[in-house]
Amino acid sequence: METQLDEKINVNMNTCSDYLRFSTFKCLIPVALAAFIAGELVYVLFTKTLGTFQSEEGHTSEMDDTLCDLGIIVGVYFIAILLKRGLVVIILNDINNNIHNAMMK
Repeated sequence: METQLDEKINVNMNTCSDYLRFSTFKCLIPVALAAFIAGELVYVLFTKTLGTFQSEEGHTSEMDDTLCDLGIIVGVYFIAILLKRGLVVIILNDINNNIHNAMMK
């Protein structure tokens, strides 16, 4: 008799696509993926902008521009993170609820 520990489980892209098919918010999945990509791009832009920032003696308009750019980038990154995590919570909660309801039928 085969126990649960001996059972071979094969997880691949078909498993992921089958899981995502349970979502009633299929249109939000590409938006969530775009939010993940946007968050990473904004993070790279932040580190690149921060790398160009040079602390000098005195206060220059270039420093003001860089600090303003960094503030905007941080705000956009914060929005991207909230959007990304919020969408993931909504989608996964919906999928798990639908799977649970299908199992109870």
